[in-house]
Amino acid sequence: MKYFIVCIVFTFFLSYSYAQKFNGGILAGFTASQVDGDTHSGYHKGGIEAGAFINRIINDNFSWQLEIKFKQKGSHFVPDSIDFNERVYRLHLNYAEVPFSINYHFKKRFVLNFGIGIGYLISFKEEANYIRLYEDTDRYFNRYEVCYNFGLAYKISKKILFNISHSYSITPIRKHASGTVYKFNRGQYNNLLAFTFYYQFNNEGK
Repeated sequence: MKYFIVCIVFTFFLSYSYAQKFNGGILAGFTASQVDGDTHSGYHKGGIEAGAFINRIINDNFSWQLEIKFKQKGSHFVPDSIDFNERVYRLHLNYAEVPFSINYHFKKRFVLNFGIGIGYLISFKEEANYIRLYEDTDRYFNRYEVCYNFGLAYKISKKILFNISHSYSITPIRKHASGTVYKFNRGQYNNLLAFTFYYQFNNEGK
């Protein structure tokens, strides 16, 4: 049912862009992520992202963009050697995310983008040594996440753009196992790199 609702929102999103004479299109790419605070470092968890967007030109150098996307995040750790104190660990997080960004266009083909996204956790799966973990009530993941996004895009053509971006949680996705809070370190945070292709259907302005 959740996926059906997301599809309906995608359709409305693109229809709105045509009705309002905004630029609209679709996006797809892959992600590499980790979770800061889980003791496992490295962007070892691969995933995908896909969705739709609308944007509008402000002036010769600036535009704004609104997206809705399905995005996979999480963490993955495999021990380098046999050690009974270490275990294979996987965390799969599936989000529906709505990012808003301000874009700066320069040198004809490059675009800097910075913005904030709000994500809703659709589902999650956490495993250790291929056994699913059932978390205590206190350790459930927060349903909503607020994150910042920063990226650099290159215009391959008038309709196709490739973007490399970094995303980081502003709000924690869940508490530390110990429940400890210290200043800005209030729990675990998504840390993600995304490599995304954008295809724009219409091209008003630029």
